[in-house]
This record gives sequence, C-alpha cells and structure tokens, in this order.
Amino acid sequence: MRKKLTISLIFFICVAEVLSAVAYSPVARATTVHYNFNPKYHFPQKWFKPPISAKLSHLSSGDKSDMKKVVKKFLSKYPAGMIDKNLRGIYFFKVLRLWNRKFGGSYWSGHVLVKYDSSYNTPGYLLKALHHEFSSVLMKKYHFNTSAWTANNGDSYTSKDEGKDFLLTGQDGQREMAQLFREGFMTVYGKCDWENDVNIYAEYLFTRPARLNYIAGRHPRVLAKVRLLKKYYCGINNSFDFC
Repeated sequence: MRKKLTISLIFFICVAEVLSAVAYSPVARATTVHYNFNPKYHFPQKWFKPPISAKLSHLSSGDKSDMKKVVKKFLSKYPAGMIDKNLRGIYFFKVLRLWNRKFGGSYWSGHVLVKYDSSYNTPGYLLKALHHEFSSVLMKKYHFNTSAWTANNGDSYTSKDEGKDFLLTGQDGQREMAQLFREGFMTVYGKCDWENDVNIYAEYLFTRPARLNYIAGRHPRVLAKVRLLKKYYCGINNSFDFC
C-alpha cells in the first residue's frame, strides 16, 4: 500500500484508536494490540458519511485468543527492537465496510489494521495479512527502490488507481500461475501495482519461505525480486537470518 486513502485497503485507517482498556502487548511496550475501539472517537467524521460510509463490527470474544497466538508468531519473525522502532500498534476488527464493500486490512501512521472472522478466515490468513501490511508501514518510512523492483517485471501492472479499482471491480480473475511466475508476480492481486506486489512477496518471505525459494529457483524474475526484498529488510536491520 502506498498512499493514505488511495488504495482500497488503506481505507481501514478509520479503525485506528483504542477506546476501551482491552489491549495486549506481547513483546514491546511501544507496540500495543487493540481489540475494542471507537473509530469515531479520534478520526474525521467525513469517513463515516457518504460516500465512504464506514461501518465496523468488533471481534467476537472467542476470536481474541487466536489474535494473541498469531501476533506472537508474527512478532517473532523480526529482530529485537525492529518492531518497537517501527510498529506503533495493531488493530483488529471483525468486519469493515466502506463504499458498501468489505475490506481486509491496511496500515496508517505506523499502525497495522486487519480484520478477522474465524467463521471464514484462518490464523494463517491473519498472519499473512500482518506481514503484508507491516511491509507497507516499513516502505512508508524507509525508501524502497521501485525502479529496481519494476525492472524485473515481465508485464505491466493492471491497476489504474493503485489497486483500488482492481479490488472494487472484482478484477481477481484466474491466470496460469506459471505465467505469473515468469512475469515476476506471485499472485494475480500482486500484479495490480508495485506496492501490492511487494506486499505479496513479503507475505511469502515470512510465511512461506520454502515455497518462495522453490519458485525463485525456477523463475529468474522472481529470484531477482526476492533478492531485492531481502536486501531491503537487511538494510533496515541486518539481524534477519537471511541477511
């Protein structure tokens, strides 16, 4: 995700501030996980009026135990101090509707925001979403070499509005995976714009590294992007095991 309020997932910024005392901080004092919050308490009222018309539904009590386990696993993937320095908080919600559409996760001002509903989401989905959004938090703070990244594309990105139009129009059709890999993309959604492309690679790097390495070993464009992404993370903190 690149610019606030431009790409579809970014619009989750409206869930940003905690209202109740329900919070969980598993590692660093500076990073707090929030479950119950009132988005209208600290954010512009225009977000809750047409055409955005944001609506939220809080997590069910049963889903909170999943959150703690997944957050602990998510945080364990980063070197000591990196989370404390770069992630201000994580916010969870069950449902978020904007423009009469459902969305899944975003970032805002050093915070990661994700939705989770155990009736159809899995902890694995949640873990990927956290890495996905945190990669954008980092790219917002640390320069990312987009020219070097896109130089490895074998085809053009498909979104005309930084991914917003891609999601809202349901353009998530099927493509032969081998063709995507040859073009340097991991998924159809990752092909919509460069930031979502990086986000998807970050998901794989931290949740499916063996799969990512397997694909990279067979597709030069993917390999080049994997190397660039690892170099980027190592430039922020060289204590990752892949540095």
